[in-house]
Amino acid sequence: MLPLLLALALARPVAAGLPDHGVLVPFRSLAGVRLGDTPAQVETRLGTRYQPCARCATTTWYYSHTGISPGLAVAFRKGHVSAVSTLGAPIGWRTSDGLRVGEGIDHVQLFYAKFTWRTCIGYGALSLRKARAVTAIYTTGDVVYGFGLLRPAEPVCR
Repeated sequence: MLPLLLALALARPVAAGLPDHGVLVPFRSLAGVRLGDTPAQVETRLGTRYQPCARCATTTWYYSHTGISPGLAVAFRKGHVSAVSTLGAPIGWRTSDGLRVGEGIDHVQLFYAKFTWRTCIGYGALSLRKARAVTAIYTTGDVVYGFGLLRPAEPVCR
């Protein structure tokens, strides 16, 4: 009986939801969300427990564990993800290269050599640009505060 219960438990699909420890894969994904994903694909990955932004210029969903904790913003244009970025400073989140939220910005240079600085209102943004995607590392003071992945036409300051 125990092997059957164990097999059933292991066979259960993993529930969708905001991960506790999201990962930014530069130019590819943030917390599993990819540029170009449809709303249905985002809901499959993160679930339907999001708060729509009432004052955003584009359709934007806010995901968090408690409604006020750090989380993730997913913006759509023409029915596809055009930007995904962290909200607040989600401790435990990191890049696939090992850069963590909360580390000093001097560590950014250890992982990413060529970046462009941008001053946003209340924070800074270090961005790495390719033809189809921009990877952003958000800073406050001297520490990494969060991450973003955007289409080149989207503003880095979110």
